[in-house]
Amino acid sequence: MLILIKRLLFCMILMTSIVAHSSETAILFFDFNNSFNEVDAAKKAAKKRGEKIFVYPTKESEKPFDMDQIKNVLKNLNNKNIEISSIVFSGHHTRSRGYYGEFGSMKPKEFRKELAAYPNIRNSIRSIFGAGCHTMTKSQAKKWVNYFGNLESCMGYMKIGPGNLTASAGQNIYDFLVKEEQISKLNSIDRIFSSSTSILTYPKATSSAIWSSSNQSYCDVYGDSATLKNCELIENLVKKSFLTLRSKIMGSTISDSPGNLAIFGTLDNDTSLKEVENGEFKTIETLSIEELELDTMELRNQLLSDCPNSEVANQITFQDIQGLKDSRDVLKNHSLHFSGAIASLEKLGLEYPGDYSGLDDYEIFYEEAELLLDKRMKKATKNSQALKDSWGGFWNSVSDDHQSKVRSELLKVSKAKALESIVQFMKKQIVDGECITKDWTQDYKGVPSKQLFNKMKSNPNYCTQ
Repeated sequence: MLILIKRLLFCMILMTSIVAHSSETAILFFDFNNSFNEVDAAKKAAKKRGEKIFVYPTKESEKPFDMDQIKNVLKNLNNKNIEISSIVFSGHHTRSRGYYGEFGSMKPKEFRKELAAYPNIRNSIRSIFGAGCHTMTKSQAKKWVNYFGNLESCMGYMKIGPGNLTASAGQNIYDFLVKEEQISKLNSIDRIFSSSTSILTYPKATSSAIWSSSNQSYCDVYGDSATLKNCELIENLVKKSFLTLRSKIMGSTISDSPGNLAIFGTLDNDTSLKEVENGEFKTIETLSIEELELDTMELRNQLLSDCPNSEVANQITFQDIQGLKDSRDVLKNHSLHFSGAIASLEKLGLEYPGDYSGLDDYEIFYEEAELLLDKRMKKATKNSQALKDSWGGFWNSVSDDHQSKVRSELLKVSKAKALESIVQFMKKQIVDGECITKDWTQDYKGVPSKQLFNKMKSNPNYCTQ
């Protein structure tokens, strides 16, 4: 009987402490991509936990929601002595860019640096949910664990996360927030799938990553691979990342064509782009080529792992990704070394790609140039032969005027052949990638290299790999 009374007293004290704790704390939700489905799920979880919830941004004046706005949020919460028990970040996510979307952006390392100024809030956070792709890789989880002294659990996505409007996206947040204590005590991945514990409603909806405090355990939840993989989603992410990288390196634009809209969605809302002309977008200045390149490589690695038969993986190869910078430098040198040839082609009515042009524009230019020069050679050859045939006597007795006309047509043929060889050479380097060497990726800073040009002319196989 005495033991029973002690247990009852302990439960009453525990319940009292939980109620008191809940009344002094709140859930904080940073919504970077208009994830109203996930916000609604978090609000329901907060109600069930008996806590307040603060969602940002909620007003137009708070957008774009970036670190300046986040600084104000933390300052206001601290001034009101509000402690945060759980925090949710929602948006698109990459390692280099952090969280981003329609409403704003934030890099986790900048958030951690700013939060250090408010130790009361920092020390009160028990759990974190990262709603976005690659938000809770093992390295990401370690960073959060090492930063927060009292962190008990965190959850997010090891690979691609569910779309923010899907049922599993909101349900995973709800399950995590209301079952926080159970999750923090996980010591086996089997418990997530066990019908008796039922930690997650949709454990197989996507790749989830969970860290729990009890045994310092990190669980990478893959579930049934057949239901996990959405190859079309990953393919679009690879395409989007590659096109953004190409635009940044080449200085080219991304148009709001139907094909690009299918990949990017609404280009107006992409925080990595800015509109420079009607329907034409360029990458913002602050994007890092190196980080974009790394993101693209990682996404392609994931595509190969999850969807080995994907055609996109064959269309966008590692060589394509790594060769973009080489292609940019080679194009600079084409403009330098073949300026005369390019000017001759423009006189024939072709327009050499200029500012904001991408590799596709150059490919079209080479194809049009080859067609034009081929027609020009055929026509000039036919004309020269007709002029020869029109003279009935011996050729050495032909009048100077007639011979001049024939030579003029033959000169057109030889010039067209010379231009065609240069066009084919440029095409091999940029389209086929067959002739890129260290020499051709150097930036000659406006000083023509006659020696290099002579090597190319004297040895057609000089740059063949």
